Amino acid sequence: MKKYIPNVLTVIRVLSCPIILMLFLRSKNTAGFAVFLGASLTDLFDGLIARHWRVCSRTGALLDALCDKLYSLSLFSLLMMLNLCPAWFLGFMIAASLSQGIGCLLLHWTKLAGQDTYVHFSIGKWNTAIQLVWIGVMLLHPLASSDSAEWSALHRAVVSGGYIALAFLQVAAFFRYFLHFRNQLIPVYRIPSNIGS
Repeated sequence: MKKYIPNVLTVIRVLSCPIILMLFLRSKNTAGFAVFLGASLTDLFDGLIARHWRVCSRTGALLDALCDKLYSLSLFSLLMMLNLCPAWFLGFMIAASLSQGIGCLLLHWTKLAGQDTYVHFSIGKWNTAIQLVWIGVMLLHPLASSDSAEWSALHRAVVSGGYIALAFLQVAAFFRYFLHFRNQLIPVYRIPSNIGS
């Protein structure tokens, strides 16, 4: 039974997305943020529990990566609906996630059955963690109010800079995985040099 707990926590994280969206879109921001905070903590505890109980699995790693993407994309979509995330950033995140997912599936299908085809890199986990922190900060925005025009202008500048920084971090993470996929796929698709000789 213990081996299923990390995966259950992972699934709970992605299942919380519609609840978070519903609460924020109904202006129940405090309750929505509480659910977001609890769901985000599962991203920390699922991995810790899996390693502590030594129940890490290939399926769990893939499930965690998939749920991370769905969770962050859902929350960035919510931020866009709340006018707290630019449309270009959401489109960029969707494109990057789809590209990474296609690369992972391609590698999985072309490798030998049972062979590990997915790995976690530190930059990927840090990227996800920083995104969740940023989302949390942005979700707190509707709870605050200010009539200061100067503060609003500064706020817009900081937010724009933050999304640009997140985009650069996502690009760095994407290329780390791209290099891994390329190095794994080249031996599979390389044409032997003796063919045609």
